[in-house]
Amino acid sequence: MTDPTSVPKAVVAALTPIFGVNVYPKIAPDGTLPPFAIYGGVGHTPEVTLSDGIPIESERVQIDVYAEGYLEARTLAQSAIDAMLAIAAPIVVVPLETKQEVFDGEVKLYRSTQDFNIWQPRS
Repeated sequence: MTDPTSVPKAVVAALTPIFGVNVYPKIAPDGTLPPFAIYGGVGHTPEVTLSDGIPIESERVQIDVYAEGYLEARTLAQSAIDAMLAIAAPIVVVPLETKQEVFDGEVKLYRSTQDFNIWQPRS
């Protein structure tokens, strides 16, 4: 069975050079100063078999980037996308056409959201 922590570890490793320690699963702690990123799984396909018989699985992951300004959020979000696409094999990252940019009135920050399909071999 594939290590269930491999995708979150790869996501954190990709985002840490951009956000430092401000990368959190699901929700940032109260009082976290921007910029920061949160990530979480929003779907999972347990197993698909390729034509060559190699079983793989897919996890859909959402990354939210928060910043004080719109341009900062947008720039950091693009850096996060670039970092995710640079994750090395055997993990393959595919961005989905679901990018959103909004002002989050609850936390009074700009948020950019991007979903990814992350594929990895199932052992």
